[in-house]
Amino acid sequence: MSLAPKLREIKISPMALCLDPNNPRLFSTDAQRIPLNEMHLPGNQRTAEKKIFTENDKYRIDDLTNSIMANGYVPELAGYIFVRKLPNIDQYLVLEGNRRLIALRKIIDDDTLGSEYK
Repeated sequence: MSLAPKLREIKISPMALCLDPNNPRLFSTDAQRIPLNEMHLPGNQRTAEKKIFTENDKYRIDDLTNSIMANGYVPELAGYIFVRKLPNIDQYLVLEGNRRLIALRKIIDDDTLGSEYK
């Protein structure tokens, strides 16, 4: 029996993806962990986004956004976004690719740029 995950490629709107508030970059104690069934809640999503897209752009989201705008988003080159389905809702939790998701959402929020990513 293989312990490797079974991966398959799916296409999902970035708006159906949830940032992972339990990303190891974002918390330092177990008390800060968010239960799986609460990850999609708007307050938890806003908090996760603020921690990733900091004022000093610690994780270089602006650079990533500019790169995607200049070159397009090509998962084979820029990195895939790995997700898992959240239970009982039509949303997916981003396991790998939280920075890419924020960059894509920034582009989508700019109405002149984002129509191809919606």
